[in-house]
Amino acid sequence: MDLSWPCGASVNEALHGASQLGEPISLSYPTIDAIVDAVISMGPGCLLYKRDLKKAYRQFPIDPKDYHLLGYTWDSKFYFDTFLR
Repeated sequence: MDLSWPCGASVNEALHGASQLGEPISLSYPTIDAIVDAVISMGPGCLLYKRDLKKAYRQFPIDPKDYHLLGYTWDSKFYFDTFLR
């Protein structure tokens, strides 16, 4: 389910501010410069790894006030995602 489509009428366009379950949140990813600085500061032998977090997102609950935005029907039944996909 692509919540950013269609342009001009997507679920994501209804989101106001950055909050989760009523608490303000902010998210930032490290820059490549910050990663390079960390590797340099660790010195020779420093190891890096990359992790695919796709399955981890199912652990983040959807704010209950947004449930109505994530409903869909299939086989004449209604379904609602309550966790990020």
